[in-house]
Amino acid sequence: MRTDRLLLLLAALAFILTLAHGPALAAGLDSGRVDWAGLKAVGYAAPDAKARQAALSARKNLLETLRGLPLTADLNAAQRLRRDSRAADRLRVLALASPAHIGPAGDNGPADEAVKVMLQAVLPLAGEVLELLLPPAAQFNTGLAPRLAHKAEALAGEVPAASLERVEQGLLELRAKPPLGAKPLESFRQPEAVHLPVPEVADTEHTGLVVDARGLGATPALLPVLYDEAGVGLYGAFLAARNSVVRLGLVVYARSMDDAALRGRVGTAPLVVKAAGTVRDFGPDLLLAASEAQAVRALLRARAVPARCAVAILLD
Repeated sequence: MRTDRLLLLLAALAFILTLAHGPALAAGLDSGRVDWAGLKAVGYAAPDAKARQAALSARKNLLETLRGLPLTADLNAAQRLRRDSRAADRLRVLALASPAHIGPAGDNGPADEAVKVMLQAVLPLAGEVLELLLPPAAQFNTGLAPRLAHKAEALAGEVPAASLERVEQGLLELRAKPPLGAKPLESFRQPEAVHLPVPEVADTEHTGLVVDARGLGATPALLPVLYDEAGVGLYGAFLAARNSVVRLGLVVYARSMDDAALRGRVGTAPLVVKAAGTVRDFGPDLLLAASEAQAVRALLRARAVPARCAVAILLD
């Protein structure tokens, strides 16, 4: 009798687990995706099951998709939520209460092309969802540019050889110069009639920034960082207010300049630069060569672009 009861208990447990996982996983389909251009997360379930069961499966898959979101190169949402149980509980409530509807899977939907329509649970990556996922406000808008731990790491991407040669040539020229003590003090005196401050020129002509990272194997994240080839940060959360990132997202991702989300973010006259490489293979952080970095610094000095998070990144 005890053996029969044990078998019945195991069978019941297996049945409950089947319901909890839902038909999407049973069918071997992708359980969810992130629409980086539209800044939303989607959970999928096959629509041919019972409506309530399928909706629950889609919402659970949405929650798992949110937990897997990359925040930075070193941190994903699940790791962040483990440090904040209240945020984790609230995100679970939002996901399990999200609206579910039947719609086309889209180009980035489940891998099975025969499935044209899926039950979807959707949450925008903005507002309360980002409020729960993002790090504390102290890490935003500090004005302190991050630096890569090792300069060699910054140059590990596909930075053109000409850029490395310029750095080496500059070092050779510095070494060839005589030490300061070899010059008479008079040579350091400025002409008394000349008192011209050097102005910081800001780029006010461009309406936003587009970084073309196609062909580099870069991947998206909520909080990517742009670096110059010396490993000094150009753009990231350190230049944007947290409330702006919550409303808009730090960047928007697109596949081409014709993408509507890109045009809506960066305006009609963006500065377009080409990324030289990635900080890490298949990572979200990008490297810009010296000339591109100089143009980006001038653009961001005007503050209008970081204030509106008017930055887009092109990926394959």
